[in-house]
Amino acid sequence: QGNALESTQSEEGVTYAPNGEPRSFFWVRQKQNVTAQAYLLAILEGETENEIAQLGNTRNLPCPKDVLEECVAISYTSTAKDKNGLDVKVQGYVEVYRRKDNVATALDFRTRVDFAQKAEADAETMKKSVLDSL
Repeated sequence: QGNALESTQSEEGVTYAPNGEPRSFFWVRQKQNVTAQAYLLAILEGETENEIAQLGNTRNLPCPKDVLEECVAISYTSTAKDKNGLDVKVQGYVEVYRRKDNVATALDFRTRVDFAQKAEADAETMKKSVLDSL
């Protein structure tokens, strides 16, 4: 069975503040033979471990392509620590798109709240390119 986060493929995009602190992350992971819901919860758990998180409700997304059969998302906000131990407000989402051949693709985005507007615009561009490739 293995860990729910083990992936067959993974890609990552990170943007940094001028002081070298990461401002946003965008990961794409794929895993076979897992439900979209289970994969979503496993990733969310990993993302918010050791943080004080407020989770939204898991919601079904309209699947953007015929090859997809299960599409779910969840949004969250949390308080993380930066490298100096200071609280940083973070927001993010996880979306999982499972194809009929049982390959689930997860998009995992998180950003500092003070950088969210720019980061979300960049994430939308990356998300579109991932969905186009499914």
